[in-house]
Amino acid sequence: MRRCYIHIGHAKTATSYLQCCLHLNAEVFAAHGYFVPGEFQAFGFQAMRELAEQQGVMCGNLAPMHVLMCEGPHDRMEPMFDYLMSAPEGSDVVLSSELFFYYVNATARVANAARRRGLAPEILAYLPRQDRASVSAYLQSVRHHQTSPGVVEFLVHDDFIPYLQYYRTLSRLRAKLPDIPFRLRSFAPQFLTDGDIVSDFLGQIGGRMDAGALRRPTRAANQGLLLEQYEALRAAKILGLEAAAEAVRLLQPDLTAGDRARVQAYYYRPYVRRYLMEHLLPGNEALLAHFMPAAGATEREYWQTLETPTDAPEVDRQQVRNLLRLGD
Repeated sequence: MRRCYIHIGHAKTATSYLQCCLHLNAEVFAAHGYFVPGEFQAFGFQAMRELAEQQGVMCGNLAPMHVLMCEGPHDRMEPMFDYLMSAPEGSDVVLSSELFFYYVNATARVANAARRRGLAPEILAYLPRQDRASVSAYLQSVRHHQTSPGVVEFLVHDDFIPYLQYYRTLSRLRAKLPDIPFRLRSFAPQFLTDGDIVSDFLGQIGGRMDAGALRRPTRAANQGLLLEQYEALRAAKILGLEAAAEAVRLLQPDLTAGDRARVQAYYYRPYVRRYLMEHLLPGNEALLAHFMPAAGATEREYWQTLETPTDAPEVDRQQVRNLLRLGD
């Protein structure tokens, strides 16, 4: 039976990068028996290939369906389902959107729509460990000008903790789709095929394409800012410097591994680790038992531990002050 792969994220697991790659290579996927729907102009949305070519922000080819589910018009949903599942005979369907990880009813609706059209749905998700995910979520909020004093304050005040309780969400989804396979992958380089999200994704769907020969987005996966830029954003929000904040937010620096490590070390403090160990780490044991039973010893240890914080780096305050003048 033909399959319908439903990639639901998680956020901050190079989803936009992967989705861009899918649409930049839709013809290659088609030649290997995979339909990657991307033409949504008839439904009032932009074509995914065009968006990928522009290196635009990508939420995946299920994002238009998510909009219809939330905002309507609802009479377009069945026609869009017909399009999403309109793969040529013998081809599998590849759908993707990180928006669906926490919208359990919506994901179940997509899976059931696939079944009604003779496809066998499979759920695929990549999970970031909570120490990285919590900092990434906090920094995403900083980029959107929603600045809390620190990571834990953000998690508590914004009620973000449920978004990192993976087992709870996945259990709700499995209760609605008890007979559908789940493929859960640890989003860390040591557990990805060749340390690469695209290579790993191809392996999960059985793709025989050469990952190295596929067109890739020119921007790096999981783009971010320099430490001083994040601190400038935090200061701009407190001081009410909206023009400066917008100018800093739009920066797209060419980050090194060292730049990313500085950011993680600065915001991932011992008190953050203690909070995550108390409120999130216990749930990972159930996650392993019920959703990742085939995980090896190294991967199991990975999910039952958390990164140990290092000494926080110094911030170049003069650089922060200079950045705050960008809106002048």
